[in-house]
Amino acid sequence: MELSLININASFLTNAERRSLVLHLLYTLESHEYLISIDSLIESYRDGYGILIDKEDLIIQNITEIMFKRKDLDKEIIPFVENWAFDRISVIVRLILRYSLWEIILICDRKIGGGFST
Repeated sequence: MELSLININASFLTNAERRSLVLHLLYTLESHEYLISIDSLIESYRDGYGILIDKEDLIIQNITEIMFKRKDLDKEIIPFVENWAFDRISVIVRLILRYSLWEIILICDRKIGGGFST
């Protein structure tokens, strides 16, 4: 018996589901050391999980920005984990910290009209 996937359009997900998907996508990128393309990532989630993500979707914009700013985000996080070697923190915790900080900065930038300069 073959399993069939139900296609899920990412644009119809709730905010909580979209955040979960962002973390899953970031985890996949991290697992591949950010060497896979966004197109390959989208294709693998479509083929493997039946999740349809438009390349122009905000989810892709978010993970792309987090991916490119990850070193700057990490520099901002490191002082708060002073008793830990940052590379010893589990991958998922690092991703949650990056994503959370990125969202906080994004919200603050929108409220005060500034830009994330790192």
